[in-house]
Amino acid sequence: MPRPDRSAPSLRGRLLGLLVGGALGAWVLIAIATYFDARFHTARMLDAQLVEYSEVLGAIASHEALEVAGATTRHDPAYVQNCTYQVFSLEGNLLLRSHDAPNASLAPAEGFSDVNAAGVDWRAFRRTDRHNGVVIIVAHGVADRDELVRGLAMRLMVPLAVGLPLLAIALWLAVARALRPLEQLAREVRSREPGHLAAIAAPDVPSEVEPLVTATNQLFARLERAFENERRFTGDAAHELRTPLAALRTQAEVALTTTNDERRCRALGQVVDGVERATRVVEQMLTLARMDAGDALPAFAKVDIAEICREVILEVGGDSRDRGVGVLLDAQSRPLVPGDPVMLLALLRNLLDNALRFAPDGGQVRVSVTVGGDRARVTVEDSGPGVAPDVGARIFDRFYRGPDGRGPGSGLGLSIASRVVELHGGSIAASRSPALGGLRIEISLPAPP
Repeated sequence: MPRPDRSAPSLRGRLLGLLVGGALGAWVLIAIATYFDARFHTARMLDAQLVEYSEVLGAIASHEALEVAGATTRHDPAYVQNCTYQVFSLEGNLLLRSHDAPNASLAPAEGFSDVNAAGVDWRAFRRTDRHNGVVIIVAHGVADRDELVRGLAMRLMVPLAVGLPLLAIALWLAVARALRPLEQLAREVRSREPGHLAAIAAPDVPSEVEPLVTATNQLFARLERAFENERRFTGDAAHELRTPLAALRTQAEVALTTTNDERRCRALGQVVDGVERATRVVEQMLTLARMDAGDALPAFAKVDIAEICREVILEVGGDSRDRGVGVLLDAQSRPLVPGDPVMLLALLRNLLDNALRFAPDGGQVRVSVTVGGDRARVTVEDSGPGVAPDVGARIFDRFYRGPDGRGPGSGLGLSIASRVVELHGGSIAASRSPALGGLRIEISLPAPP
């Protein structure tokens, strides 16, 4: 038995890979979205802060409050910390600036602007306060703003980074729990003996696995039928061939030991008859075995069932004439039946062979073909002894040869006929012939218009 390929990824590994990979991808997208969202809202907040700082500076700025023009504060007031500012007169003279502000104006125009001064990028806001006669410029270094955004984004993403491993552990436990029914199913199948083919009872498997369990049970059922057919074929072969082989041995011993030429010839003739009978039994048993195995179903074609009947009658014409048995074909209709010509030929050959075996010398056999609706009916009846009413469908059992078990033939012909009819979706029934008094076999096969 081949071992499973250990290099192939397990179902658990695949599920974990997909789930954790999906979670990681979602985490990356959330992190990117968080960063840009934090950057956007922080930028708006800092811009609003610049506007607020400019208003505070405008409220306290006046010529009287600024003692020295161009003064620089060593310690920025608490209300304008973390901000770079400049205060100019309306004439453009620098009145006041923060310790990190350059002497040159940071904002050339009113409102917000992005500028570069002395190699440093700034986000600046300029407002002219004509009431106090000053121009106020407040600004943030872009590098400082970016650092603030990165710090805020990192603080927001730390919970996500901590949660990702916890999520992976939770997914691993969830996948293990979800796959537990599959592991139990595998253990049950692995622990079975080779001959244990009963259906798997797995009520707890997920709905996605139910088709697999159903298909496996169907496979077990087919295997059970195949093994049963094999056991039956072996038993039938041993049972059916034991008697003729014993008879062949007896007749062969007579032919070897007798000194009477007439007796030797008679014994050898019986050996030949026994070999022919055993050969026929083996052929019929092999035919049934192939049908039971399901490998005797080629693609169906439209078959003229009346023509099949005519061919079979021509085959057996010599034997029937030798015994004076009249074989009549009544085929006023020629229905086309979907089926396999070889199997249908075997069907009619076995039915006619059975009728000729039981018809007495000088008797009659009649074959009729009719059509009713979407069904084609073939009737084979003879003038033989027929069957008792209590026999019923038992005549289609394998090796059935009448109540005493001593009828002619192998008892397989009607079994083959019944199996062929079943494979073609038809029905078969036995009764007494009202016209000829013997056995009447009627088969019904689909014949779509």
